[in-house]
Amino acid sequence: MRLYRDEDDYWRIRAFLREVFLLNGRRERSWHVARLDYWRWHLIANCESCGPVEEVTRLWETASGEIAAVLHPVYAGEAFLHVQPAFRTQALEEEVLSAAEEQFAADTTDGRRYLVVNGDRDDELRLAALAERGYRKWGEPVHHWSRDLDAAIPAVPVAEGYSIRSMGGVD
Repeated sequence: MRLYRDEDDYWRIRAFLREVFLLNGRRERSWHVARLDYWRWHLIANCESCGPVEEVTRLWETASGEIAAVLHPVYAGEAFLHVQPAFRTQALEEEVLSAAEEQFAADTTDGRRYLVVNGDRDDELRLAALAERGYRKWGEPVHHWSRDLDAAIPAVPVAEGYSIRSMGGVD
């Protein structure tokens, strides 16, 4: 593990996230690049949701210099783990979680510490690592919606007095 160093790291992380998104079958087990940009250029720069990207971002690299994992917060008490599927192991998940707990856990008003980490319901490796460390499910699930773009658009009722039409031509 190492800290984020410079702007080159940002572009490497963007390339990493593009690759991971495709390797995960376009499922958001890690962030889409647009979300990373939004985090850096809006949430950090404008909202000051956490410290600067260079202070809060950690990278795990292989011996050959490939990114294996990236860790960062969005807000206090929340951590996002992005792991390259080819390098996912229980040991790496636990190491990244340990770093997240050390760096990004927040305190409640009564002095308890907490950390929120996302885990997809079918991500057995992440869920096992979270359970092993005493995490529990909290809050409402996040739903990802999809539609087969080759299938016909389903018919939906239109409110009385309205119509749906193309803003372009028939073509």
